[in-house]
Amino acid sequence: MGPKLGIYLKNYPREISKGDLVEVTFYKDDKNYLYLTKFNTLLNLRTEVIDYLSFRKGEKISLSIKKLKSLARTQKLFREGKIDLLHLVPQESSNGYPIVVKSIRQDDEEKIVLWCFHNRGSCMQIELRRFIDIDSFGRFLGLMQSEGNKNNFKNVEFANASLKEHKDFVRYLHLLGINSELINVDCIHTSQREKAKDAISSYEKKVGIAVKNVYSSDNNKYGLGFKLKIRNVIFANIVMFSMDKIRKLITERKWNRNLTLLAEAYFAKLLSGDGNVDLAFKNRRLPQGRIKITDGNLDYLQDYQILMKRFGFNPRLLEKHIIVRSYFKLDQAKWLLKIKAFENNPNSKKLQTFINARTK
Repeated sequence: MGPKLGIYLKNYPREISKGDLVEVTFYKDDKNYLYLTKFNTLLNLRTEVIDYLSFRKGEKISLSIKKLKSLARTQKLFREGKIDLLHLVPQESSNGYPIVVKSIRQDDEEKIVLWCFHNRGSCMQIELRRFIDIDSFGRFLGLMQSEGNKNNFKNVEFANASLKEHKDFVRYLHLLGINSELINVDCIHTSQREKAKDAISSYEKKVGIAVKNVYSSDNNKYGLGFKLKIRNVIFANIVMFSMDKIRKLITERKWNRNLTLLAEAYFAKLLSGDGNVDLAFKNRRLPQGRIKITDGNLDYLQDYQILMKRFGFNPRLLEKHIIVRSYFKLDQAKWLLKIKAFENNPNSKKLQTFINARTK
């Protein structure tokens, strides 16, 4: 826990009353910080502003204060070829606490500052980009759907054996506005501490994020692997809400250009995480190819089946085996490579083998 600091406000605008939502801008040296809170004459400071401006007990603080009107959510997901993240911000957190939004202009782009509060306190506010590249956002959600947590509204977590997927995931986080200081990485191993040292060095070099915790677990399915976490309630709520909403949109709505791009990006990374390619030669000169997606959640498998049908596949859902699978043709194999499905894993070589065998 950081230091507990507060400010006594002797003078403040008359139109502001105790309990009103306010935006306070703190100034120190050449830095400033927009702080969302509920008004009180004794204003408690949260850790994020104390750390950012290096506040110390007893020092004088410059600030401006005014009433805050939370930004209304937008009705449309897309705006000028981008994802409008404001559309995907829930009105309330999973616990029923209101999420407050303020729009700011910074570095020549629009960003949103978000804060959530309840009777006993509040969550750490977070700043995100408002307008996001469609392809990157789709791939981020595809990775989350396949290798991330689905029901934890406190953290966003991601685990994958491939460092390339970790690197991609971090890049998507940065595009959303998540800075590296908010990203925590754990190294998990099964009694392989010495081997873990080399793996950590490789991870930090290739992914660019410091590994903060190392521990042993018999439940680690990779033997030695990495788990990435962002501990922020508001961001977790946005991601969980987005995963459900976007999955339903791309399986139920008629596709336009933007939805098609979003669906392709999502499907590509879903396959990279939970998908696999099977090639069967048997007595044939030419191989048969089949893609499959494995998931223990039947509702998800049903959505994946619909998605595969919309892409022109003929999938079968095998509930007993918790998979949905479909044979694919030459043009479909080429399309899978085109959308960069399986980009960071050996299945891309299987697709290329299939294509080479059928184009000789």
